[in-house]
Amino acid sequence: MLIKTPSERFHELVSRYPGVIHNLPIQEIASYLGISRRQLHRIREDESAAEASECEDI
Repeated sequence: MLIKTPSERFHELVSRYPGVIHNLPIQEIASYLGISRRQLHRIREDESAAEASECEDI
């Protein structure tokens, strides 16, 4: 799993286990992905910004 980028690992985790983001502490998710809490926070911020941008385009 560590061959993929942190963002790819995050997407794979969310697609396999959609509820995990809401049920586990951020530190545990970051540890599982092999990244820092800050890096996970940035990935999630980027996702939110991308989703907001897509909504504006519609």
